[in-house]
Amino acid sequence: MYDVAILSDLRHTGGSAAGLVAEVEAQAAAGLTTVLIHVPEPGRAHVRPFDRRIVACLRDGRADLAHDDDTGLAARVLLIRRPEAVADAPPVRAAHTIVVLDEPPAGFAEVRERIERQFGPDVVWTPANANVRERLPGALLHGTDWHEIGSHIARLASLGVLTRGLLPAPRIAVARPARHVLLIGDDIARFRAIARHLPGDLEAVVVAGSDGLPAAHAAGLLTEYLPAAAELGVADDRWTGFVRDRLRHLIRLYGPRAVLVGGVPHDGIAAAVAEHSGPRWLWLRPAMWRRGAGGQWAARGSLFDGILEPGEFAAAGDEGWTTAARAGVTTVDPITELPAPRPRRPSRPTLLCRGVEATLPGFTVVEAGPGDLGEVALAVSRAGYTSFHELLGARVPTVFVPDPDGADDELTRARFAAAAGVAICATDDEAAAAALERLADPVAREALSRRCAEVAFGNGAADAAAWLAGHCQRRSEVEAGSAR
Repeated sequence: MYDVAILSDLRHTGGSAAGLVAEVEAQAAAGLTTVLIHVPEPGRAHVRPFDRRIVACLRDGRADLAHDDDTGLAARVLLIRRPEAVADAPPVRAAHTIVVLDEPPAGFAEVRERIERQFGPDVVWTPANANVRERLPGALLHGTDWHEIGSHIARLASLGVLTRGLLPAPRIAVARPARHVLLIGDDIARFRAIARHLPGDLEAVVVAGSDGLPAAHAAGLLTEYLPAAAELGVADDRWTGFVRDRLRHLIRLYGPRAVLVGGVPHDGIAAAVAEHSGPRWLWLRPAMWRRGAGGQWAARGSLFDGILEPGEFAAAGDEGWTTAARAGVTTVDPITELPAPRPRRPSRPTLLCRGVEATLPGFTVVEAGPGDLGEVALAVSRAGYTSFHELLGARVPTVFVPDPDGADDELTRARFAAAAGVAICATDDEAAAAALERLADPVAREALSRRCAEVAFGNGAADAAAWLAGHCQRRSEVEAGSAR
């Protein structure tokens, strides 16, 4: 008897896969058991593999995969995603069956009849969001959209699926932080770093698209889904209204003291700011824009009660528009998830590749997160903000290959690092291969690592969290003054 069974075509990618994986990870973290049931959707090539994120869930034991010949599957809750794919699904006994509609299926009435014929008349039909509901006028749907749920685990608990070892507590006894802050955008690495340093009574809720949700879940953060316009299949002007309405709901649900916007304050954000003066609106504003790009966002700074700019090691070479727009801006050291500085300990020749494919004779290609960078002997990487500052901060000898199509000025970053003697800049594959060959020499690697230590920078995550908490405190003081 599984707690949750999820039935879908597991080869779907993008938002469908991200949403499914986010739910599996939340269930695993809560001690719930999950089985995934793969039903190939008619018309999709059978040779196409499962989405890699779903494969990772199965490999790591966060979910089981049902076999084609399983005849005794049972679950407390059965979730059906993409019901149009359900044709030859194995029988599943479930106390509750919920169909989640990420998209309105073609021939909805026929699909509904087939599902209810197979799984019974008590199936609950739930649209994933308001856009799907609008596209199914007159359909008998559950009153709450699937992505309008405050907590996925709480929804399961309402159906009797309780987290392991816990008993339902009286509502007044549920211990939750008194304050929330919404972190909006896909700047997940910096959100995670900041959230880790927030005071215990301030809980972060990450509001992100499909690309960011799994990473935020993996860090144990509360998350809410904010699909991009492309995921919803709507024009930008309609998406603006969707973002405003979605944030209206989340602000009412969580009552945040502050809302921190990562990335750019697009029209949907501006509309939400205009509608909600309650929380303090803050901007986590990236620097290092390409020359002549992004200046249209400068005027949006006036929407916010404060602007936080993560530090840049290459700030002296920054020629972007933010260098002239300094009103209300607070700057901290580069924000990373690096642990406290500790000695490097590469015990074997390993090569870390981030965004660049490379090999080097005698070196083993590895993956490594922030806490494991001290064991990496050599790296080749794009010069995006997170990788650039993590690798330099961990003193990893690195060849930076700037992405010519990157969102920020990676070329300036990489050239600045080379001029400072902390890394090598290579602008094409041939130059990168030559640089890696030079760094096969341990003496050359040690020289770069030693130079990184000489010009070391701090980690601004704690200061950023303190800045954010301070704005939340000011909001509380304003509320107290109004009450008096």
